[in-house]
Parts: sequence; C-alpha cells; structure tokens
Amino acid sequence: MASSVLLAGIAKKSVSEFHKDISAILKVEKEMDIYFSQSHSDLGAYMKKFDKLVNDFNKKYKGLKLKLTKRAQELKLRVFLDEKSLRDAFERSAARIQGIQAIGANSYDAASAGNADQFAAELDRAKKKMYLTYYSQENGSSKVFMLYDENSKKAELVHSDDLGNEPSAEFQIAAFYALNSGYNKNIKIFEEASTFGFSNFPHYKEKREHLDRQDPYLTE
Repeated sequence: MASSVLLAGIAKKSVSEFHKDISAILKVEKEMDIYFSQSHSDLGAYMKKFDKLVNDFNKKYKGLKLKLTKRAQELKLRVFLDEKSLRDAFERSAARIQGIQAIGANSYDAASAGNADQFAAELDRAKKKMYLTYYSQENGSSKVFMLYDENSKKAELVHSDDLGNEPSAEFQIAAFYALNSGYNKNIKIFEEASTFGFSNFPHYKEKREHLDRQDPYLTE
C-alpha cells in the first residue's frame, strides 16, 4: 500500500495484522450469510461461535465496534466508529486521506473538493449521511459511505468489500479507529476465524468458489 497520511503514526506491522483480521472476519461473514440463508440444523452452534468471534474482535480493537445484525434470510456486520457525529469522523479521519475528490449529503459527487465553498456547504448538510469519493494514481478510485446511527449515537461506516482492501479509504478509516489507541495483541482473530471450516460442508464448494472469484483478496 502507498504511504497513508492517516495511518502514518501507526506501525505497519499493526496495520498488517488488522488487515489480516478484518479480511478473515469478512470472509466468515460471507460464509455465515450463506449458511444462515440455508437454515442448517446446526446453525445455532455456528451463530454462537460467530457471536464470540465478533465479541473478541471488539475486545481486541476497542476504537472500532462490529455489530452482527440478522434480518430475515440475511446476516450482516455493521461497523461503528468511536465518533458522535459524521463531521467529527470526517475531520478526524476521512479528511486526512489523500486524494479526496468530492462529498455529498445525499449522493456521491455532489460537491467537488476543488470548490471550497460548495464543499464546505455540502459538509455542513451531511449530518445524517455522508458520501465521499477519493482518487489517487497509486490506488485508483475509492468511495466511503457513512451514516449517523440514532440508536448508538455514533457514526457508522457502511462497509463494502473495500473494507478488506488495504489501499482503500474505507480500510484506512477502519484501521485508524481500530489501531489509533492501541489494541490487544493477545487476541488472535485470524486464527479463531480460520476454525469455521465452511469449505467442508456439503453443497458449499460451488458457492464458496463464486465468492472467492468476487473477492480475491480474501483468499490470500
């Protein structure tokens, strides 16, 4: 990954460990979503195991909180930043990522960073939602979408597959909050995530191969 201004004060080894952990937990999320939708008889045991993995992740990285949500046939992880407003999240992290191109309160690219007045006005409007666009020659384009969650009173980073993509702005924001105040090196998330063993389940191989083709960085 090219040098990150936002992560400049954090050891590269720590960033690499977070990348390994978040990629592993995203992989389990995809696998668990499939297993959940198929309503397997041992789902309860795997849900308990997944809940423990999420809780252990939150204990390891206290500046970033994952929350597992269950909706009908879908499982999804939500990502919360330790910020009480979108503006705070922007000023503390997102604004410090190189290559910011545009911002929007209701959609991407509503105001260009090249127009300071329009950008500032759009930032003022972005209290409930914030859409950010980045571009750099080294990493290409990257987008970030954040929400203000009324229940938790915190900023939510609405994650995409880019969360596991180390050069992306989404990853950089998550890594900053996870690592900026230190983390518990004794909790081994990658190793715990590796014990799920979904590839051994009947009728799972084809679905797993499809997901791996869509997200090649998760198979490293």
